[in-house]
Amino acid sequence: MALTIGDGALVAGERAAAKMAGADLGNSPAEYGRERVEGKTVVLTTSNGTRAIRAIEGARDVIACAFLNVSATARWLRRAGADVLIVCAGRHARFCLEDAVGGGMLIERLSRISDRPLELSDAASAAHLLYAANRGDLLELLRGCEWGRDITRKGYGADLEICAQVDLTDVVPVMKEGRLVAERV
Repeated sequence: MALTIGDGALVAGERAAAKMAGADLGNSPAEYGRERVEGKTVVLTTSNGTRAIRAIEGARDVIACAFLNVSATARWLRRAGADVLIVCAGRHARFCLEDAVGGGMLIERLSRISDRPLELSDAASAAHLLYAANRGDLLELLRGCEWGRDITRKGYGADLEICAQVDLTDVVPVMKEGRLVAERV
């Protein structure tokens, strides 16, 4: 696919946390510095995120959220003015604590800026409660969850310190014509 996009495209991907053979970039956020990716198209496939995005193809709007851009995501969603379905990518089609806590953090941010009370499903309420119970130390949460322990064993433990940062960026990846495009909020 990168060959049809043109010059300057980077192929990125991982399977089981390891960079895919032939890829320019893996899954480590440390690999995606501005100097490496600015102005380039990145064609990315991941074990879990790609599956989650494919599961919601056809939705009116699809955006990507992490701790790193959670407040910007909440602002984007408020401006969109539609009902919100938070889809956690999970891990190997299973529940992930860190995803649920991230969803709960997004719910908390949305509730702060909403002009009316949020109506939450039971799953959304549970995610919100998980966030409330873990908000004090996200890095410790990431180190202790199944995914964090696994990537630490594989040598990527330093990535957890990057992933645990909150509101590092105001960029929200928004799906447009089959591509996630960076929008500043």
